[in-house]
Amino acid sequence: MSFLSATIRIWCAALLLLVGLPVGASDPPQDAAAEALEGAWLISVGGDARDRFLIVSGVQRDGGRLWPGATRYGFLGGAGKTVSGWNAEIGGDMLRLKFVTPADAVMEVQFQAGDTLVEGSLRTKTGKILPVRWTRIADEELEELRAGPRELARQAAMSRIRPDSKIWLVYVGATDCPYCRGYEAEFFGRKQMMEQTIPDFPSIGYVKASLGGYRGTVTPGLLPPELRWLAGRGADGKPLLRKRGTPFFAAVVDDRVVAQGHGIVALESSVGPAINEALARRQELSRR
Repeated sequence: MSFLSATIRIWCAALLLLVGLPVGASDPPQDAAAEALEGAWLISVGGDARDRFLIVSGVQRDGGRLWPGATRYGFLGGAGKTVSGWNAEIGGDMLRLKFVTPADAVMEVQFQAGDTLVEGSLRTKTGKILPVRWTRIADEELEELRAGPRELARQAAMSRIRPDSKIWLVYVGATDCPYCRGYEAEFFGRKQMMEQTIPDFPSIGYVKASLGGYRGTVTPGLLPPELRWLAGRGADGKPLLRKRGTPFFAAVVDDRVVAQGHGIVALESSVGPAINEALARRQELSRR
């Protein structure tokens, strides 16, 4: 190597160090498309009250395609299985995804990086096409939906109940949400399912926050004065209501959110049972 070449290499290395870059190597930037797909999704299918889940992990990009390391899809009450026929293509700023479910139905959606609500279609084995909505949720929320409310959190909330505690069911819906209309029709219409889910429903406060669109945010003005604090953030800086789509439900006891989640499955498996337990505890204390 010539003296000039060596000098140039030394100066280049020094320059890289000055701007904070590693010498001889560079870390690839985080792939936004892979990041957008990876994680937990709650899937609602039009005409079916049973919600599904999808977990995608270890996503890698290969040119214009994305490949998962592992997938798990199924009804919330089950363990889930691997999907097949995976095809995830990147076109411009859009990600188009298609796969075959364990029940041989074809799922198709498309979305942009950063989207937390995705709409698409599901073609059943018999050829029927149904609308679907995907809602990005945190891993811990999916765990709660699949296993019910966390025991320790529920016990802590119940231990603070008083004979005069106020118990609320907060429902967040939207004008462009067909699943919200389905909930309202089934729970307060012909089927009267709310009587089965929360038998003592007249004893609680019921709040309906109506959004102009399912992507909207719950603002203080949509809530009664005593519950406007729900539109704020907790001590950890995160929103108190972990809403990413609609319908969304929360069980509130006095100044605490004791359960929350998306879809009718959250109401039936987590939020409703938490309210029923709070009601039973309050009634028990009132008798003393």
